[in-house]
Amino acid sequence: MPYTTVKNLRWANEDHSLLQCIVKFDAFDEEVEFAAALGDCTEHGPEIYSRCVAGEFGDIVEYVPPPQLEKIPADVNAGEPNVIG
Repeated sequence: MPYTTVKNLRWANEDHSLLQCIVKFDAFDEEVEFAAALGDCTEHGPEIYSRCVAGEFGDIVEYVPPPQLEKIPADVNAGEPNVIG
């Protein structure tokens, strides 16, 4: 699928096998968020990924894992009634 611009590159995972970007495809009026990977089943996905990795569209922002949620002990409410309302 023909495209004209690729921007806002960021790694979507720690092993750098998937990246997120904004692409302006000729077929759409608006830019769209796109996930590019070498193993993509489309023709343009691996091409966009390879060109991004080669630096053609600028730097790729490093992956930042989501914050870890703190585990709440199972017995935190032990002995206390559940009150609704």
